[in-house]
Amino acid sequence: MSIINQIIRAAKQQGISQKTLASLSGLPAESISRAKRSESASLRTVHALARAAKVQIGIVAIKNHARTPATVSVADGKLSLQGFAQRHKSLVWSNPNASLETLLRAALVKPQFDRLLEAATEVGIKKLNSLWRGLQTHPSPEVLRAAPITNRILKHIQDGYQQAIA
Repeated sequence: MSIINQIIRAAKQQGISQKTLASLSGLPAESISRAKRSESASLRTVHALARAAKVQIGIVAIKNHARTPATVSVADGKLSLQGFAQRHKSLVWSNPNASLETLLRAALVKPQFDRLLEAATEVGIKKLNSLWRGLQTHPSPEVLRAAPITNRILKHIQDGYQQAIA
């Protein structure tokens, strides 16, 4: 379940409707509906919704680093790399057979917190940072546009991991 849907579910459990959540967060109701449907949103949207729903978002370090890169445990079950590709295939819609690295690079130049957090959880923050550094060596206009946002998101994820293991 996406972060957005978890926030909306937590709000509902507190008796806060989606319409009220929109009002409390200062976001248009259609933006929330779009984020819910696509299961992705900007960090600003996630933060505003979490604050309005009175929930806190945290990052927890993976305790067992010996697991294989093909699967990783998360709160609601197992996610496979194939699953990540299926959930985010719109990133490379023109190439249905794109490699995982291609998909991750596309996620880095179209930054959204929940998507990059999911990618970091599945392949590791080091791998994600390595791919991002590679893209920045010969930056395209897309990389230059995404750089401030992607750098900030990756830093927040890295900081979250560091806090979790401290």
